[in-house]
Amino acid sequence: MILLDSGHYMIREIISSRIGPENSGVRANGISAMKIADFDDVTYGVESAGDALTLFFSMPGFKEISALGLESYLKQVYAQDDIALSFKEQTLNEVSYDFSLTLDLASDRGDGGAGLAERVSCLKRNVLAAPFLWFFDQIRNGTAPAGAVRIPFRRDESIYIKKGNDDQCVVIFSVTFKEKNDWVVAEVFLRELSDARRDSALQQAPVAGFSRTPPGELAGVAGGGGG
Repeated sequence: MILLDSGHYMIREIISSRIGPENSGVRANGISAMKIADFDDVTYGVESAGDALTLFFSMPGFKEISALGLESYLKQVYAQDDIALSFKEQTLNEVSYDFSLTLDLASDRGDGGAGLAERVSCLKRNVLAAPFLWFFDQIRNGTAPAGAVRIPFRRDESIYIKKGNDDQCVVIFSVTFKEKNDWVVAEVFLRELSDARRDSALQQAPVAGFSRTPPGELAGVAGGGGG
């Protein structure tokens, strides 16, 4: 199984190499409109001048995700780091970004510098976590929507969250396989995932399944087709 790092390596390294009084010489060499790509069509922009570094972020479906508790969650995650968040669309070197965060790299954070670099490098992870945590809160509060909530995390693929029985939550990934061979390979991995509960050590794991046709939970949902 391939396990991807939750954080972005380049973002982590850029911050780690510039944070703290000991790296003032490195900060003297500013960064001008660096563009960095990530999985899921995510794009970062990095710009630094003096002790300030701004990280710009863009991803498909951001407008829909931002309506699901994103702003309050990111403020909660980064409040301890005294990071300035700007939820305005901005342009850097002719590339449009959905929001940005700015941090002061000159502060002496001691051993906390590595933790800060890690938290900022996990920005994409935190953006995608926000809708899930928002929905879980809705279930706990008894205010969960009756229908499925759509999270368009890629240009042609989405995640759907829907309340199940009692306090259960159903999560559906709509994944597109453009080539027949892609589906054949994916089916091997998906079957392994759905059979995982046969292992006695994984009896408490969530039930997983897969199908070429959309499940009943997506009946009547626009864009709820799979592939």
